[in-house]
Amino acid sequence: MFYSLIAYKASKIIKIRKEQVEKKELTKKVPKNISITKGTYETDIDIFYKLVEQHGPITISAIAKHFKMSKKKIEEWADILEEEEMIRIHYPPVGDAELTKW
Repeated sequence: MFYSLIAYKASKIIKIRKEQVEKKELTKKVPKNISITKGTYETDIDIFYKLVEQHGPITISAIAKHFKMSKKKIEEWADILEEEEMIRIHYPPVGDAELTKW
């Protein structure tokens, strides 16, 4: 009985924390005045790297919204760049992953 009460309280606290993080996520958007131009030989992943480099730390969902792509695809790109030690991916206990320069 005691353990179920503790588990119930913990789940309530986690739910409240998730809601707080989600509200913060809405404010962590990509800045509207981004002026990253695509060069002749640059791909979208190059632009993605420039975005993280110039405006990091930034969430995966904010970048996905900017590129109008799925978060899964952005996370795949982030994994590639992390393997090459170009960016770092931070997975907080609650909320979306954040990307920063290496």
